[in-house]
Amino acid sequence: MAMAHKLGFAAEYRTALATDVVESAVNLCKEVAEEFPRSTVFTGQITFRLEKFYHRLLHNETAFAIQRRLQWDGLTTVIMPIRVRT
Repeated sequence: MAMAHKLGFAAEYRTALATDVVESAVNLCKEVAEEFPRSTVFTGQITFRLEKFYHRLLHNETAFAIQRRLQWDGLTTVIMPIRVRT
């Protein structure tokens, strides 16, 4: 966050403990959007160079679920790939 401020960008963070990741993330994003109406939400999607059958089970579609929920509320969401070498 300090680096963003140093570069002249507004930056905030929120944390939560919950059993439902998507619900918790969506609620946090909505709180931030109320304070910063022109905000953009960035999420990460893990991608593997050599994908195995169990990667989809362990690394589910959380980012896409968050994006689907937020788009109905008019919040811009960008999914960034996170490359993992295995």
